[in-house]
Amino acid sequence: TGTKKLEELEEFPCHCPICSKFSPKEIKKFEDNLRIELLAKHNLYLSFSELRTIRQAIREGNLWELVEQRIRTHPNLVKAASLIKKNKPFFEIYEKEYKNHGRLYACTESVDRPLIYRYEQKIINDYRPPKEAKYLIILPELDVKGKTSPTVNNWLDIINNNQPLQRKDIHLVFYSIIYGIIPYELIDTFPMGQYESLDSSSINDVFYQNSIKNSEAFLKINSNNYKKCVLLIPEFYINQFNESTQFPNKQ
Repeated sequence: TGTKKLEELEEFPCHCPICSKFSPKEIKKFEDNLRIELLAKHNLYLSFSELRTIRQAIREGNLWELVEQRIRTHPNLVKAASLIKKNKPFFEIYEKEYKNHGRLYACTESVDRPLIYRYEQKIINDYRPPKEAKYLIILPELDVKGKTSPTVNNWLDIINNNQPLQRKDIHLVFYSIIYGIIPYELIDTFPMGQYESLDSSSINDVFYQNSIKNSEAFLKINSNNYKKCVLLIPEFYINQFNESTQFPNKQ
């Protein structure tokens, strides 16, 4: 990717018909007019190929993943992508409600995706906790999302079979480093129940700060709905491989 001088290349990284047919050494020997013509054809092949890639990404709902891949090729593209932060409401209008696949979050820029912005707005402005709920219990997301986690299933059994408190008095939510607060009844819906993220300290720090901000906003708006709020922070949990794993507490 990017621009290279012909003199810098021993072989072409491109697989277009021009680059597959000729080597850099051969093209350097051609006359200027022929060399310019071949370069122009090469650029057209790449441009049309990229257009097809973009159109397919739009059809599949993966345009933001593609953008995040492409901007890694140059620092100025990363700077340009930062403009999304200032225009989230505009981009959110054109974001699909549902997609065929889960979302992948692999870089710090992912935190500014319109899909995450949409959820942040809806959970604050549209969502209302159950009226009968008196106690809020916040469960952490573990290595496996939501109810598919062995440890979470165990917690749910304890909560559902709790004698002193009736289940209707308890409002269960999850804390997600990507989305912040996710109500239990929404944990299997798109996109909260269908995503994967890269376990990286730099990425996690960005998402952590954003999710804490969103969680604080949720609690501030709904604090009068509850008598008590409990955040469950385990020392260890059982992962998907039935192994005891230390919980990564965030200080």
